Parts: sequence; structure tokens; C-alpha cells
Amino acid sequence: MFTVAVYCEGPAESGRGALGVAPGELLSDADLGAAHVLIRRALESFEPSRARDLEFVQPLFLRGAPARGGQLLSRANLRKLLAWPDSKRAPRLCALIVDEDGQRQRLKDLRSYVEGIPPPLTAIAVAVREFESWLLADHQALASLTSQRIDSGWDVETLEPRRAKEHLRALTEQLRADSTVAAAHRLIAEQLRPEQLRSVCPSFQRFLDELRACLERTP
Repeated sequence: MFTVAVYCEGPAESGRGALGVAPGELLSDADLGAAHVLIRRALESFEPSRARDLEFVQPLFLRGAPARGGQLLSRANLRKLLAWPDSKRAPRLCALIVDEDGQRQRLKDLRSYVEGIPPPLTAIAVAVREFESWLLADHQALASLTSQRIDSGWDVETLEPRRAKEHLRALTEQLRADSTVAAAHRLIAEQLRPEQLRSVCPSFQRFLDELRACLERTP
């Protein structure tokens, strides 16, 4: 079994979460969100053996609750969240996914914050400008899911901060009416074409490169 703990800014990325599941315990498929789906699909493309054995676990908490939003941008918080005190409960790998929000130094800063933390290693993703930009990358998938004509002229990584969130919210109104934001985002993550996402979003390709590098150093 290859276990991964995923830290995200909110349920739009991480899914509904799992009440009563302690850090290090396995999450059910129903607990997973769009971020988990993208990681699984990435592993399927370049680490199929690990993808077959992949399981996601509850990440460490901050003061008894999942860390959210700006809490994941603090050096002190990250060094608590990513340093697993009990090696028996620790995952094989951690993934941290946050928005860039126009802060171009964010990836460099986060890498410096986690430097020197003992394994498990952490693959860091800074979505430009935000996670929703990745979900907007495949216009063909969005058009199929929403039955709408999608303007393929967007350069999603050059949109102003929060614009991708606004565009995605408008496009997925019906999807959200039928379920939740987290469920709608997961559905998009399941349907988009990974090669299109890599092509349109250099920040996603950087995450894949970092993920691959961490995997090469993880037994």
C-alpha cells in the first residue's frame, strides 16, 4: 500500500473530509476531492504500480482540526503539519496544494519552510493563480459536463486572482445545484484530460515534476 496525505486550502479541493477519522487512517473514496483525483491520475501516468497501490490518509491536524486557507502558508504551521511524530502512522508521501493568489514567491517560500523536515517528503503545488485555474484548463471536458459553449480563448494562468473561481462558479451552477462544490470539482477532475492540463497550466506540470522527484526518493 502506498499512502499519501494531501493538505489543501479548503473542501473545494480536498472534498467533504472525514469526520471521526484520525490522522494517518485511511480515507474512503467518498471522502476524496478533486486534488486527490488529480494526484491519482498523475501517478497512473508515470507510476502505474504505485497508483494501483495508492491509498489516501487523513493528514495531521492543527489544534485538533484540518488546517485550512492561510494556515497552510505559515512556516510554523507547516513544520507541525508535515513532521509526523509517529512513523507507524505516517504516510509514504505528503502533498501540499495551495493557490498562488498573485504571490510569485509563494512556491520558493513554501519550499524553504519545509526544508529539513524528515520524511515523508512533501510535493508542493502552487496553482497559478488558483486551483480553479486547473479545473478550467480543459474546455472540451467543461463543455461536455455543463452542456455550455466554452470560450477556448482563456489563458487560465494569466487571469487575475479570484477570476478563475468566478468563471468556474458561473459555469458549474447546475452541477453545484445537483450536488456540492466539492463534488462538482471532483467530477471535473475526473473528466478533464491530463495532457491538456499539463499543456495549459505550467504550474501543474511543475507539480508533476516535483511529485516525480519525491517519488524517486521515496522507497
